Amino acid sequence: MNRIGFPKSRMKEEQRIALVPEHITRFIKNPSYVYIETGYGERCGFTDKDYLERKVNVVSERETSSLEVICLPKFCKDDLPRIQHNQTVFGWLHLERDAEDTKQLIDKGVTAIPWEFLYKKGEYILKENRELTGRLGVLHSIVYGGKKPSEYKAAVIGRGMVGSGAIKQLEELGAKVAVYDWNTMGIFKRNIALYDVIVHCADARKTILNKEHLSKMQIGALFVHLGSDSIDGGFIAQSIYSPVVPINDGRNLAYRVNHVPTLAYKTLSRYISKQLSPYFNLLIKGEKDLTLENAIAIDGGRPIFERLWTPEI
Repeated sequence: MNRIGFPKSRMKEEQRIALVPEHITRFIKNPSYVYIETGYGERCGFTDKDYLERKVNVVSERETSSLEVICLPKFCKDDLPRIQHNQTVFGWLHLERDAEDTKQLIDKGVTAIPWEFLYKKGEYILKENRELTGRLGVLHSIVYGGKKPSEYKAAVIGRGMVGSGAIKQLEELGAKVAVYDWNTMGIFKRNIALYDVIVHCADARKTILNKEHLSKMQIGALFVHLGSDSIDGGFIAQSIYSPVVPINDGRNLAYRVNHVPTLAYKTLSRYISKQLSPYFNLLIKGEKDLTLENAIAIDGGRPIFERLWTPEI
């Protein structure tokens, strides 16, 4: 049997948690193997007492990080010092973003199981999180475009789960929406000046737009960056409280936030907790089903390279 630790997130502004008290009662079969950091659920309205009443352990951050399994809903560089040798790391890891971080995990002999690879019978386990990225990204950014939503002529790049959420939200707001994917990017580049809001939702292996393309945006148009780092525009992730920066010498604004779904942290914490509770049980028992096996990106220090990237466009 393995103990599993749930430390508080070290990523700036991240507020989602992975396990809520009600699901411990409903789903967790061995709560005595669960270790929650003091204050873990406070932002979502849960007290330490709420967890203790479910017979789990409420302990220090150091203890939650020292166990056989550590759950990190949103992994960041600041997590590296607390990850132990030969530990199992379970969370949104996005190892493709930083080769040095990935190398440190490999050197520590960890088993890394990224949530972004959790599929069951072809369906993504945390689909709602991706769809809400599209919806929330639109809602959060659209106020910076200077128009009421129904006046927008929008382009969405990407037809995956994030793109689907963005398309639905824009259409519900009354915007006119054109959708592009890898096969139609040439057409989009020729038509880029037609749109007053462009929503990038694609995960791509190589650059799909560069500064020259972006320079052709119409004056005052808004660029919403919800996809992978496949836009060569010098974008740097911003605070959720100040999410836009000027681009194209101030002619346009660009929106980029690293963890858009945390805007709905209460809703998504309950969703994540319910969806992942069966896998917490398996990890506690030291077992893996096909979903977990197929998600492993580093297996005891051995990288599985084909799982270090998940393209979706």
